[in-house]
Amino acid sequence: MARLTYSRTTLVTQTTLTKADGRRLRSERTRQAIIEAYLQLLWRDPTMPTAAQIAKQAGCSVRSLFERFADLDTLNLATADYAITQGQAEAVARNVEGDRPTRIRSHIETRAKACEKWLPLWRVILSLDQPELRQRAAMARFANIERMKLMYRPELSTLTESAASELLVALATLISFESWDQLRHCYNLSMENAQAAWRSAIDRMLPTTPIAGEQSRQTAPHLRTMHSRKRGIDVTSSPLCESVGRATVFGSHNLLSGLPPEYSSRLLARASTIDLAKGQALFQIGDDGDGCYWLKQGVLKVSIASNQGTERILAILGPGSIVGELAMIDGLPRSASVQALRDSSLIFVARSTFLACLRDSPELYAHLVDTLVARLRHADEEVAAASFLSLNARVARALLQFANYLGEPTATPDQVIIRHKLRQEDLAALADVARENASRILSEWGKRKIIVRQSPSVYVIQKSRLEREAGLTGKYWE
Repeated sequence: MARLTYSRTTLVTQTTLTKADGRRLRSERTRQAIIEAYLQLLWRDPTMPTAAQIAKQAGCSVRSLFERFADLDTLNLATADYAITQGQAEAVARNVEGDRPTRIRSHIETRAKACEKWLPLWRVILSLDQPELRQRAAMARFANIERMKLMYRPELSTLTESAASELLVALATLISFESWDQLRHCYNLSMENAQAAWRSAIDRMLPTTPIAGEQSRQTAPHLRTMHSRKRGIDVTSSPLCESVGRATVFGSHNLLSGLPPEYSSRLLARASTIDLAKGQALFQIGDDGDGCYWLKQGVLKVSIASNQGTERILAILGPGSIVGELAMIDGLPRSASVQALRDSSLIFVARSTFLACLRDSPELYAHLVDTLVARLRHADEEVAAASFLSLNARVARALLQFANYLGEPTATPDQVIIRHKLRQEDLAALADVARENASRILSEWGKRKIIVRQSPSVYVIQKSRLEREAGLTGKYWE
């Protein structure tokens, strides 16, 4: 009888798990169907579709749409991330070692297909005043330049660094989405004729291709450094490459990481210290992008707001993080707002100081491009991974971000206490889920004692159990 009871219990458990997996898979399929429906509507008509039109095309209700996307701005961003992931997979550089005509034809065929496919979405990205979308557009442009460096390396190797940079900018403008839009819809050229126009223009703009025996001797130092590092060749004579694999004062995974010590010291020598009280804003979206900040101590919240006033938390940052680094390159207004969640101390590095360093040491440009492309690839991987996460996993990972920087250890093993008021709106924004879903999940975890609310601003979290909900294994506590 005991064996029979165990078998029935096991069967019920397996059935419950199967149903849960099925619901999650259906939710993921619905989310993907909404994104694809949005793209299909844009391909038919370039005007921005309504939520009702998207839901009808996806075969779901408007309520179902907003259960998966907080608002249309969130859907725009998810669609852009999906397009970037697909575009990168489709735009693999081919025939890199071919002769000049072969490389030009291969590059233009790939680029033209991408422009033809994603032009409707590109128009929407540029038409919306959404900082995150502008960042995606900038990353796509940088990736385009990086691909051309690979395709036209022989020709670029005959130029100085400044001349090569100017040519790459001109080529990127030539084969931009905007250029393709004019060729196809203003001048009504066919796909083949538009490609022929691009091929002819690029061939005229590129310098003479060096013969094979002379290429290695003529390769510009900045291009030798970049491509040698990609091939895994030891080029320790390069000042830039001496810093590879070595931690710097700026930490890692940002535009200033990996700088040689002499450059880090130069930037910090002219830096200033800024102290923020809890709740004080470092800067607001739209403020002048006059430099970046290195967080020495404290916790910061990075967020944006939609036109409807809905807040979206982009990140929770702790000591060692760099804030506002994109402004060091483009000098554009701030694309997000940053606020201190705890008393914080930061070091400010002015953009003028950084640009002066670049003028004196142009080899650092290669480092910046490599870093931006690496970040784009990492973002693609994160987007792809997040698209398969359940709502519970998203909320769990968001809560772990708060716990990582705001949590304190307790006397009880495997517990962390957060002495900070966590709003459901903040958690939902960081997890990219509806507030109602975040509330339901937190209530469920409260019943299961995964999170215990001792007061409005004190929470006790069971770390390992929350990690299992997030599908992690100690990642945030190492």
